[in-house]
Amino acid sequence: MWSAEEINLLALRSPSDCWDVVLEILSITDDDWIITNLGAGPIENMLAFKPEITISMIENEYTNNSKLQAAIKNTWKNIIPDEVWDRLSEMKSNM
Repeated sequence: MWSAEEINLLALRSPSDCWDVVLEILSITDDDWIITNLGAGPIENMLAFKPEITISMIENEYTNNSKLQAAIKNTWKNIIPDEVWDRLSEMKSNM
């Protein structure tokens, strides 16, 4: 549980560093539980609290990363701004 807390704190403090960690984890795991929790945890938090930075990083990676696509399926709107949520929804509908 400590690792989930740390990555979620990193999402708030440094979305770029958190993004690097998320991509590294996605590159080394096939565990659905981990992929799900990346989408519902740090990715959702980055989109909620650092939306413009995060959506740009996602847009650059999304098309070529099936694990990221799977993680994003578990991201809920929460307090993500509407315009960022719309961009994310558009990406998901095109896959």
